[in-house]
Amino acid sequence: MHHNSDDGIDTWRSVNTYVGYNIAHTNGDGDGDGNGIKAGGIYPGANAIVDHNIAYSNRARGFASNSGDNVKFIHNTSWNNKMAAFSFDSDTIASKNIGVAKVMKLGAGIEQDNSWQRAGSVAFISTDSNSVDFLKPTINEGFEDIGALVNAEVYRSVTTPDLVVTQITYANGVFTSVVKNQGTVDVPSGITIGVGYFVDGQWKTWGAVWGPLAAGESVTIGTKGGSYAIPSGTHSISAYTDDTNKISESDENNNKLSKTLTLP
Repeated sequence: MHHNSDDGIDTWRSVNTYVGYNIAHTNGDGDGDGNGIKAGGIYPGANAIVDHNIAYSNRARGFASNSGDNVKFIHNTSWNNKMAAFSFDSDTIASKNIGVAKVMKLGAGIEQDNSWQRAGSVAFISTDSNSVDFLKPTINEGFEDIGALVNAEVYRSVTTPDLVVTQITYANGVFTSVVKNQGTVDVPSGITIGVGYFVDGQWKTWGAVWGPLAAGESVTIGTKGGSYAIPSGTHSISAYTDDTNKISESDENNNKLSKTLTLP
């Protein structure tokens, strides 16, 4: 669950809900709260169990009990969430969780054997979300037996889309680019494949088409955000596909193509 306008998962006013073995990241793209996983809500929200989940890089909190009664957070990992790692109510039970953030928790619950209650600081083998060691605690530092990855195998597909720009042209105020999916999985239908067009490093306009885009296939993307007249002289023009990072790719660093253009 990622890039949602509000929360990744919200069990609002549900009863006896189980949320397990999920990854929630980069939520809060719109005007919503932007929590990773939010459990509870006002009456009758109660007894949610949130177990073996990872929440990272969300706009607000990684995990929030959100006024639910008797919420349980067990074996979860929260990292790099902007407001706080966790948010508790007084009857929230939190056990064997890992939290790494500038603000560890808001509120206080019934807390037992969490990382912030142990000596030392948590360090991870990797904080690269594409790594098989992502958010695994470093060995022999005293935290390997807690968090989301205890007794859980996290499967990350190594087969993902990978968008690259293979061609960019400009004429009479209009940019055109060719975007190829050189990955091994299709971009699904209903997903926007966008391109930002830049002149001398400054964004000027954009183009987009809707998916799908099959693995190995290319698509031509024009200008939809209005034309831009490049002044006379020599300039650098660039096309940057998926510049708003809406699509999870195997390589996020190969999305841009630039060329030099001289106009009379």
